[in-house]
Amino acid sequence: MEAWVRFSAQSAAKERVFRAAQYACTLLGYTMQKNGASAELLARIKQLEAHMSLGRKLFRLGNSAEALEAAKRAIHLSDMVLRFCITVAHLNRAMYFACDNILWAGKTGLVPHADQEKWSQRSFRYYLFALIMNLSRDAYEIRLLMEREASGKRPKGTENGHQAQVDNGLQHLALRLRIQLRLLGHVLRSNPPLLLDLVKNACDIFIPLDKLGLYKTSPGFVGLCGLTSSILSILTIVHPQHRYRSELLKEPKKQQQSREDRFGLQASSWVGAAARKMKMLNCRERESCLYMRASGFSAVGCEAVQGETSILQKMLQQSIQPMNSLIRHQRTQLPVAAFSC
Repeated sequence: MEAWVRFSAQSAAKERVFRAAQYACTLLGYTMQKNGASAELLARIKQLEAHMSLGRKLFRLGNSAEALEAAKRAIHLSDMVLRFCITVAHLNRAMYFACDNILWAGKTGLVPHADQEKWSQRSFRYYLFALIMNLSRDAYEIRLLMEREASGKRPKGTENGHQAQVDNGLQHLALRLRIQLRLLGHVLRSNPPLLLDLVKNACDIFIPLDKLGLYKTSPGFVGLCGLTSSILSILTIVHPQHRYRSELLKEPKKQQQSREDRFGLQASSWVGAAARKMKMLNCRERESCLYMRASGFSAVGCEAVQGETSILQKMLQQSIQPMNSLIRHQRTQLPVAAFSC
């Protein structure tokens, strides 16, 4: 129950549920039409699909600002190819959401004179560009991981031994192709988030291709691709460990530790010294009160000493809090995550 409450509290999760229901209606309508269902039932399914699409557009209001902010963060990535792919994908995503918001306003009657066909074509065009950038990023990541895997695990004499056994170039090409396919399978098996992101983007790209008329398919195939990618997206939301994040953006543990030491060493030592000072004040307070009572002073004098000590402790606590916030901020600061459309 708690997992469902956490899931339903996210607007992205609700949008993905609506998306899965929308494309499920598309697939169901196509299947029932092939089986000779009544026109009234097909009209109801079509109407339900339109309501799901309109609800999704409502959940996506304001997402353009989020996409622009993500593009502003991605422009500072160190890898040039990832910086280009992720930044351009975010910019196209922002334009897609802006066109989608205009479509929502037109369908609800807020902008009655909006050309919905024109804005729909524009939104699918930006969506297609974003998916192309995502697939390019996935291909770049796979190539780098394959090179890293080949250089780290393949024996040096393996390729020479195979070349000695091969007589013609065609067999040698087939052998290299088998090696690359095995390496590709190993990389994808060892990186499930990358595999999920690749399959999800590959399924999604058929939707704008069909809507723009670049690669016409059946509504059933579009519905199947949309339903598959929606289920994969829901899976990454329910299990965040399967959410794609580029291996190139993951900071090594030694580098992260050195960064924490560099930014937090002085602050940590200062906080430790302040804590020791507070303990010392507590000890001196108790010693002073015992001495004053043993010497015959009244309780008023002890209360005065306690009041001065509490004032000093409050001053130390107020000065410690900003330093603790700084340490927590530096330890929880993470690199920019890759975008998944």
